[in-house]
Amino acid sequence: MDLSIRTIAAPLAPATPLAPSHLARATVDDPAAIAAAKPKEPPKAPSDPKEYYAPAQAKEGAALLGVLHDLSEQYHQERSYTNARSMMFKFVEDLDNDDVVTDLYSGETVSGVGGLRTATKKGLTTEHVWPQSEGATEAAKSDMHHLRPAFQSLNTHRSNLPYGVVKDPVWASPPVKGVDELSMVGTDETGTKVFTPRASMRGDLARDQFYFFTRYHGDKPGGYSTGNFLHSLKTLLQWHADDPVSDAERARNEAIARVQGNRTPYVDHPEFVDKVGFSERLVKGRKVDA
Repeated sequence: MDLSIRTIAAPLAPATPLAPSHLARATVDDPAAIAAAKPKEPPKAPSDPKEYYAPAQAKEGAALLGVLHDLSEQYHQERSYTNARSMMFKFVEDLDNDDVVTDLYSGETVSGVGGLRTATKKGLTTEHVWPQSEGATEAAKSDMHHLRPAFQSLNTHRSNLPYGVVKDPVWASPPVKGVDELSMVGTDETGTKVFTPRASMRGDLARDQFYFFTRYHGDKPGGYSTGNFLHSLKTLLQWHADDPVSDAERARNEAIARVQGNRTPYVDHPEFVDKVGFSERLVKGRKVDA
């Protein structure tokens, strides 16, 4: 008997189910499947800030906070962490394109910085104004509205400390020629260890934190906590009032908007800080509705 004929005539074994990866390849020519699998691009933000903030008109309190959250989330074009840091060093912190950036905590200028690689060689790292240990993770990790260049050595001293007013200092940043201000570590009036940034950056960093809370309070990335923010809140509100928005801060906001899509409302509209009415009750509630 011809064994080959018996082999051909034998019943076929049941088909093995395709693994998910095989299923994905099987739909590679299906336009609908491709469209469903492709991440959706955020809508393009209005170029006119007046149009951008139109939904916030006449809003106050938690209702305003909710609108500002929706705007910052809706237009946020997420970047990889590497891409975000490269853009920060190359464009956002070097608006005049001279390859010079300024260390956040000492005010020292650093030349020859053309991007992430050269910044690293110069001893610079990326400071997360809202610490990663408090929830600057996932999309928040690469959100340029709270990323700043800082020397690794100074960034280590800040660590994940809350911002505050040092009463009993244990460390101060090294003096820099032409810069008449220092950052400090020490205890505040409550005995809590805090970090005080140099005076000319205090309002900027307060608004960075107001932005972060607004953008992520409803999303709560992994590890999200408002512990530092609550401890610093009264101080941040005072710094916001004492150190108004500067032209440099506005230019930085515009630069980030061009590459990340969304804006920080408290730079465009500093009065929104009062209109939202940041308070311990609001922060603990994390409400986005009135």
